[in-house]
This record gives sequence, structure tokens and C-alpha cells, in this order.
Amino acid sequence: MSRFIESIHIKNGAVQNIELHDIRVQQTRKKILNIDDGFSLMAFIHPPSHMMNLNIKCRIVYSERVQEVTYAEYTVRDIRTLKMCQADHVEYVHKFEDRSDINALFDKAKSDEILMIKNGAVTDCRYYNTAFLKEGKWYTPSKPLLNGVKRSSLISKGVLNERQIYAKDISLYEKVSLINALTDLEQIILPITSIVQC
Repeated sequence: MSRFIESIHIKNGAVQNIELHDIRVQQTRKKILNIDDGFSLMAFIHPPSHMMNLNIKCRIVYSERVQEVTYAEYTVRDIRTLKMCQADHVEYVHKFEDRSDINALFDKAKSDEILMIKNGAVTDCRYYNTAFLKEGKWYTPSKPLLNGVKRSSLISKGVLNERQIYAKDISLYEKVSLINALTDLEQIILPITSIVQC
């Protein structure tokens, strides 16, 4: 049976974007497992009291039921190198625990992070959605491999604008920011010249 994961940010004791996580879990369970039961993650989130003042990553593994819940202090990664990799074969519409195709690309790249290119279009990094800065506006690829919760939240707030971004046009942008459920826009930000071919 396929297993799926959700990585949830708990900040100062408050669970972030839980509604968006729930929507993704419910969609995954309905589409892949044929279960439509209004499942909610909050019933399974009980961080240890001694961690409540920390930035916490809550990792939930589930399939038909929740199988594992773990907590760890989260720190933003130091990313300085970003390599473009062809990923035409990679499918990651749902947040599967098995990421072997993506991990194989990362291992081959020997870089801090990879930027996956699918059919000529920019998609995601290994653990992040992407955002590109141009003339004061942030744009995110309109066809990511995975529609992340932070990406969805920033689009709904008008902070990110969806746009098809092709690898050949990356030089038209000024900076790239990597975002995920635990990393905000501009927490990881690199000059566009830091992106190189794999």
C-alpha cells in the first residue's frame, strides 16, 4: 500500500496552514485510496510541551490511517548551489513517501539542491516549490510537480503570481526563492546566476 507524508509547520505552538494540509490529504485519500471520510490531521498533532517555543516540523506518515507522527526542530537549510536537472519522467502530484526518482536526480547532481525541468518548463526543487523575482513581482511556475501548501497560500494572498516559466528564460529573472510548508518566501533566496546546468 502506498504511503504518503505531510510536513507541517508548528510555530510558537500554532499549527500553520492546517486547512490546506487537510485539503491535500483528503484529495489524496479520495483519489488514490478511494476513501472520502472528511479526515483531519489536527486530531493527531500533539507536539511535546518542551518543544512549544521552537520552530517544529511535524511529519505525518499515512495511508488508510495515520501510521507515524514525529516532531523535530526545524532550521532553514543553507543552500548556495542549484543545478537544473531534466525530470521529464518524474511524477509527484501526490506527496508520496517514496521519492526515489527525485532522490536519484539529487544524488547525481552533487549540489545543495536541484531545480527539476520537465518538458522544458521549470517545476520544483527536491523539497521546495520555486518563486522567481522579476521587476518587483514574484512568479511561481504554473505547473509544479506538487502544489505545496505555502505556494497555495501565497497565491491566494496575491503574493505569488502563476506563470509558465521555461528553463531557457530563467536568465530573464533576477532571483529565485525556495518555499515549502516550513520555509517562507525570501528565507532561502539566491541570485539567478547561481542556477547552473546539471
